[in-house]
Amino acid sequence: MIDFEMAARFLAAALGNVTREYPRKLDHLLARRRAVAERYNAAFGSLAEVRVPATPPYAGHAYQSYGLHLTPSCRCGRDDLLRELAGLGISCRRGIPPIHLEPLYASRFDPISLPVTEEVAARSVFLPIFASLSDGDQRRVIDTVTAILTR
Repeated sequence: MIDFEMAARFLAAALGNVTREYPRKLDHLLARRRAVAERYNAAFGSLAEVRVPATPPYAGHAYQSYGLHLTPSCRCGRDDLLRELAGLGISCRRGIPPIHLEPLYASRFDPISLPVTEEVAARSVFLPIFASLSDGDQRRVIDTVTAILTR
């Protein structure tokens, strides 16, 4: 039988052993992700074909991922965009799939229609975002995505 209290103490001890540098590294990594996201926001914010991530005034954003939502005026479909980017060596992925359509849930529960959720998922992509993304690589992503979306 698992002793959850002991496991929690073990985890806390392990985390306590992390060097004092970790908080500074974490701050640096988050700041770098925000800088990458700000460049994406500046590049894509004025395009009618996409919406950039919203950040409410009362919250910050960690930018675990950077999602673009393709607007109805975008002539390029999400899957076409993903295929083209992959063909050019740019690794992107589809947005978060609606949980009610995932096989595990769909097989266990009655079908449900969530049209807004389904539309958002069908029109969302995640672009590369990580602290070590170079300015040159990000410029290539921006230029390529912009070219595809505005042609």
